[in-house]
Amino acid sequence: MDDVVIMECTFHGVNFTKATLQRARIEMTCLTNGIFIKTDLTNVDWRGIDTDRAIFYKTIMPDGNIRNLNCG
Repeated sequence: MDDVVIMECTFHGVNFTKATLQRARIEMTCLTNGIFIKTDLTNVDWRGIDTDRAIFYKTIMPDGNIRNLNCG
């Protein structure tokens, strides 16, 4: 999903496993309990995002770092 815009939405528990969201613009969005397994968030504009209790496993973050969090 290149160049997608998601603003002011609530997605509790959405599964983004293996999704490619490169260059998407995601602002002021609630992604609590989201599942991000092998998700590519390269260059995503990620402002005001709530990822409380989200699972990140082998996820490429907007800055290019790999994140593993809450996946134990």
